[in-house]
Amino acid sequence: NNMAGSLPDLRPLTHLTFVDVGGNALTGPFPALDGMNYLDTFWADHNALTGSVASIAGLPSLRDVLLTANQLSGPLPSFDALGTLEYFDADDNHFSGNIPSLSALAKMKIFAVGNSQLSGPVPSLSALVNLVYFRIDGNFLSGDMPNVPSRRSNNRGTAIVDRE
Repeated sequence: NNMAGSLPDLRPLTHLTFVDVGGNALTGPFPALDGMNYLDTFWADHNALTGSVASIAGLPSLRDVLLTANQLSGPLPSFDALGTLEYFDADDNHFSGNIPSLSALAKMKIFAVGNSQLSGPVPSLSALVNLVYFRIDGNFLSGDMPNVPSRRSNNRGTAIVDRE
């Protein structure tokens, strides 16, 4: 696609479930998504979006987020109210601060926040019983790599840790 410019306000589309604007030339701030209670999938990878992604923190149906290769910054959102989230890929951005608690993400399969500016301890993975891919390399994290849950009989999870 060749879309350019910024994303419009999507909040009036209260029953929207799927957004895919990845691989364009979109610029400007990450859109406010609060109140989009039916949003299941939000893909905006490989653009030049900026700012915080905090507005995803209260989306009760959100399952799939792809934000790789933007210019997003600030803290990662709170995951406490995102129990349906299965896929969060936000590699190659400029996030800062700690990785928040992942304890509410029992359905999480893929969590990737590599190549950013995150710091602090590596969070516990004990609640992520469905995890198959965990990427946090290229950050400034400290501590030991936590155990990956092994409740699945064929757990083939991948953990990538590289402290710079």
